[in-house]
Order: sequence, then structure tokens, then C-alpha cells
Amino acid sequence: MKFTVPLVLLLLVQTVHSHAEQWLTFGMSELRQGYNPTESTLSAATVPGLTIAWQAALSGPMLSQPVLASAVSVDDGSGNLTSVDLVFAADLNGQVKALDAKTGSTVWVTEVPAEPGCSDFPGGSVGVIGTPTIDRRNNRIFLVAADGSLFALALDTGRPLDGYPLQVMDAPNANGVTLVYGSPSYDRLNGILYVVTGGQCDLPGYKGQLIQIDVGTDNAVPPSVVQRWFTTAASNADGGGIWGPGGVSIADNGGAIFAATGNALTTPENIDYANHVVQFDSDLNVIGSDGPSLPGEDVDFGATPLLFQPPGCPMMVAAMNKSGRIFVYSRSGEGLNNGPFQRIDVTETGNVGGFIGIPAYDPRSNQIFFGINLDSEINPVYTHGLAALQVQPDCTLAPHWVQPVGVSSGEVPVIPATVANGVVYYVSGPESILYAFSTAGTPLWSSGNLIRGGIYAAPTVVNGMVLVADYSGNITAFALPQ
Repeated sequence: MKFTVPLVLLLLVQTVHSHAEQWLTFGMSELRQGYNPTESTLSAATVPGLTIAWQAALSGPMLSQPVLASAVSVDDGSGNLTSVDLVFAADLNGQVKALDAKTGSTVWVTEVPAEPGCSDFPGGSVGVIGTPTIDRRNNRIFLVAADGSLFALALDTGRPLDGYPLQVMDAPNANGVTLVYGSPSYDRLNGILYVVTGGQCDLPGYKGQLIQIDVGTDNAVPPSVVQRWFTTAASNADGGGIWGPGGVSIADNGGAIFAATGNALTTPENIDYANHVVQFDSDLNVIGSDGPSLPGEDVDFGATPLLFQPPGCPMMVAAMNKSGRIFVYSRSGEGLNNGPFQRIDVTETGNVGGFIGIPAYDPRSNQIFFGINLDSEINPVYTHGLAALQVQPDCTLAPHWVQPVGVSSGEVPVIPATVANGVVYYVSGPESILYAFSTAGTPLWSSGNLIRGGIYAAPTVVNGMVLVADYSGNITAFALPQ
């Protein structure tokens, strides 16, 4: 591991105005809604004017969403402190960068361990996959490297804090085969971090787990692993990975934790809690679960549960399944134990597995947005592209609109959308295009050929900017001309 401090100037095209908004974790919050309630600069009226503000390069491909902390006090290089909004990004080579949100210039860069990658990682290396999570109160950012070490880096310098890195993998899984695909989920009230694991190329030799880590509510507490929950604890079978980009979702001030799990590498594949949506209490006791019966193989949840509550409805949970279905649960009564409140048959993907990720929820329009990678064989309403479901008076979800995006291919993974101020932002994977639609389904803008290398991370919309991390190793910031 190594780190360097200011200042490397990257490509500057224009200046971006700074506000006090922050994007601290995947999907903006641990509800994993992909929704920014405070964005005001970008709207359906202004988005058509987006242009490139700046581009900055990391050392390798990125699968994680950029995050942002506002008003960080940073040494300007001469001993004086200045307030800077910082964008943080991490790549598959293990490089972590803090960038000035106004200019794209590098404030600091740190390198964490990387491991040789399997065929899921064509660049040959895997470093950081999951989106880092910021604890603004304590000026630290959490991320997990490929060797299973948890880092807490100082926001202003990138230096590891005392007690870090902490090896969070148990000995059988500290093998380079077990990886953290999801964003660390932070219970900010209680100082508890949750980390989930999957396996490289889903090969034997790993056991999916949820790891509870006490990181404290301030930096004086040395971090420690509190306990582990294994998807296949009873059978002790391999597999059962937890793959979703948001890790777990958290509600009720840390009292309710939700995970969606993958298949066990045995028969049946849904043994124990594999291929389930699971709810835990804060002690990792399972208080509700559902494992829907689906035909075929590898029909797991490559997803993070979305937590949302439409007006007049109970708290709802929605999870995408690789079979091409969305399962919606109510948390009232027996919750997940009652089975799905609604099953939405979107498409038929078999075991290809591109129908993954997490929908976005917009409370203003009361809609859910998600991508479809394959024209439906089971419901002609759903074609490939970006789709919207409208919440009905009885709290069920009904098709509202679909806009074609990209191509129909089971091999193309669905990337989560982001919604803010009446606009839905969606990227098309290998097509390398960022799209903006109104929440009514009207096309507003696209990036055209301005981005290269594929986009496999959800866009970040904050402070009048749209931040996109791509597989060629670039962060692109779009904003309105000043």
C-alpha cells in the first residue's frame, strides 16, 4: 500500500459550482433508493444543456459508483487549510483517488491491495469492487480491498486511520477467491459497518457471508469484527454469495437489515438461506426470509433489496432476481415470511444472469425504475431498455413506460438507475452512453460518444453534476455551462 498527496492537475474543461449536497454511499443512503432528494440545479428543463465539466483518470477499470463529501478541509500544499468538495473513486487495480469536485484535479491518491482476477475481470486484476462509503461525521471513508482488508482512510489525506487496515475475512475465506462486491453498509447511529461477500467467478472455495464490524461512532474506537452470518451455515456448502452493488440495506435506525443471496454450489441450490431475501435484526438473527421457487439453475438474487414506502402503504422491499423477475414484499405482519406481496414477471433470462442490481425509487412521482436487458418472452409490455413501474392505490406496482436503451442481450448486465428532481439517469453498459429521461418517460439528453470503455456503475447525481465511472478508467463529470 502507498499513498501520495497533492497536486496533480488533470483535464479541466470548466468550473462546477459547489453546493452542500453529499453522496455518501451507493444509492445515496442505506435504503439503497438511488434517489437524491436535494438536487435542484439539474431538472427536466436544464438537463439538455449538460456538457463535460472535467475528466480524470484512475489506473484501471471501475465497477464502483463515485461518492462525494462536501466542505472537506484540505491542506492546499502550503500549510493552509481550504474547504474542498471531494469526489472519491476506486478501481480494480486498487487505486483510490480523491478529486476536487470543481476541477477534477487530484487531491490525493492511495493504493490498496489487488489480487489476480478471474475471467469476470478482463483486466486481469481485482482491487476494489464495492462503492466506498463515507462517514462524514468522522471524516473517514470505508472500502474493502481484494485481500479482505477493510480500510478507513482520512478524507483529507487518504492515510489509513489507526487500527486499519483490518482483515475482516475469516481464515477459510481469506484466499483471494472470496471478494466483497457490495458497498459497505453503515449504521451511522450505532457505528456498525456491514460487509458482504461473494466469490470470484462463483467458483468453489468460498462461503458467502454477512460480516458485522464495530467501527465505532468516533475514531477512538479500534475496529473489530463482531460476528458473521453464513448463507449456508447449516449445510456448510460453498457458494451463497451476496452480490448486490449496495451490499445490505438498512432501516429502522439499524434495527432491520436486508440481504438478497445467491445460489449455493450444491443441490439443491436454494439450500439453507441461498437464493433468498433475508431480514435480520441488529444481532444478525434472521427474523424473516423467503426463497421463491424458480425453475432452472443459477436463478439467484444478484441484487440488493430496495427499501421504500409509498404514501398510504407499509414499508416495502423489492429485489430483482436473475430469472427476470422482481419480487416485492411487505414488511407488515409476518413480513418476508408471508412470501411476496407481488411477483412481477419481466423477462425470461434463464441462467444468463444479466437481470441484476437494484431498482431506483422516486417518492415524488411514486415510481420505481429499472433496466431490462432482454426483450420479454413472457410479457410483451417489457422490452429492453429503461422501465418504470407506477405504485397503485392498492400498493401494487403496474407497468407505466419503457424506453429502449442499448440492445436486447441476455449477456448485458442491468446497471442501476439514479433519479433526482424529476430526471432518471441510466447507463447502458457496453454501449458506453449515459441517458437522461424525465420521470414521465420523455427522452431529454444522452452523452453520445463522449464516454469510452463501457459503463458498469450507476451514475451519481449531486451538486448539479452527474458523475460517471467507466471501464476504461475515467471519471467524467457532466454539468451545465457556467
